[in-house]
Amino acid sequence: MRAVALVAVRVPSKIAISPCEPASSPRTKTPEERTTPDFSSSVPKDPRNPPTIRSPSASATPSTTVNAPGSYGTLGVPAASNTPGARAFTMGWVDRNGAPWLFGGQGPNFSHLNDLWRWDGASWTWMAGSSQAEGAGVYGTLGLAEPANRPGGRWSGTTWVDARGQFWLYGGYGLDASGAAGNEGALADLWRWDGAAWAWMGGSAQFLLAPVYGVPGVPGLENLPGSRAYGVSWTDGAGDFWLFGGQGPAALFNDLWRYRP
Repeated sequence: MRAVALVAVRVPSKIAISPCEPASSPRTKTPEERTTPDFSSSVPKDPRNPPTIRSPSASATPSTTVNAPGSYGTLGVPAASNTPGARAFTMGWVDRNGAPWLFGGQGPNFSHLNDLWRWDGASWTWMAGSSQAEGAGVYGTLGLAEPANRPGGRWSGTTWVDARGQFWLYGGYGLDASGAAGNEGALADLWRWDGAAWAWMGGSAQFLLAPVYGVPGVPGLENLPGSRAYGVSWTDGAGDFWLFGGQGPAALFNDLWRYRP
C-alpha cells in the first residue's frame, strides 16, 4: 500500500459544546395549523392541473409505516421487494453510472447500522454489511480489500468519491472493532469501497481518538483528524479530499484537513 499523509491545513482550537438559545420565541400556531400538514412549495397551485405525487417506482413503493424494518433479500441480487429499513443520518455516494448508494445510519431506537445499498432506478440491492443492527467493525489488514471487511455500524460519517469512482468514508458516530456494549462514540477510521469489498485505509480501529495535527500545511503519516462525526466534505479539482470541522468527544471542531488518495 502506498503511504498517504494527511495535512492539517488550518488548526484553530476546538470549541466546547454549549446549548443554543433561540433568537426569538416562535409564533403560536392555531389549532388548524397544528393539525394540518403543509406540503406547499414555490410552485404555483393550479386548480385545473393539481400536482400528482408519484413514488420512484411502482415496483418499489416505500413503506408508509414508521420504524419499518428492512427487507434485504439476497446479497448482491436486486429485487422489487428489497428496501432499506427506516433510518436517519445515512451516508451516501453517487457512482459513475449515476446510481445512488447508501450506507448505515441511525436505525430505530438509536441503533447503529452498517448495511450498504445500491438503487438502480427500479429496485434496491443489498451490497454488503449486516442485515442486523449493532454490527462491529471488521478491519482486516490495513490497505487490503477483503469480502469480510466492513465498517462498524455508525451514522453521520464523512464521505467522498475518488477519480476512479471508489467510495471513501471517514469516522462517524458508532461502534469500533470490539462492538461491545458501551463501546460506541465518535470514530477515527478511514475506509474505501472499491465496488466489491471494503478496505480499511487508515486511522484507528478504536473510538475516541484525539486529533494529531502535526505542522499546518505539511503532510505527515502520523497526522489524523481524530474521532468526529457531522463534518463537511468536498473534493477539489485535483481530486484531493477536504474535511472541515465536525463533532468529536464533547467538543466541536473548526479545523480544515486535506487528504490525497
